[in-house]
Amino acid sequence: MKLSDSLLAQYQEALREEFRKKVTSLIAGSLGGRECVTVSAPQASCGFGGRPKRRRSKPGAKRSSAELGRTRQDVLNFITGNPGSGAEQIKKGLRLKLSDIQLPIAKLLKERSISKTGNKRATKYFTR
Repeated sequence: MKLSDSLLAQYQEALREEFRKKVTSLIAGSLGGRECVTVSAPQASCGFGGRPKRRRSKPGAKRSSAELGRTRQDVLNFITGNPGSGAEQIKKGLRLKLSDIQLPIAKLLKERSISKTGNKRATKYFTR
């Protein structure tokens, strides 16, 4: 191996390491303090989009109050950052099912943390 080849290999490895550090810090920042464990190379065990996987014990099982609280906070944060969003936009932004965000939205409306305009599919949500 020539000197230039070894220098190139060192440079490539340094770039890979810097890239891993940057991606890890960006993911950690987007998780809001929740930890993301990295496994082999740049993949993470957080699931799609850097969010921790949420699993229920059985299909159709009730969600715990902690899980509902996390989803409620995620929905509130999304609406704060994206005022005027509809349920479909919130669903896509949080990568959840529509049925998973309906109860948190209803609770936020009831406690007057958010307001809404429009009806049915034209409903838009805003923070108060």
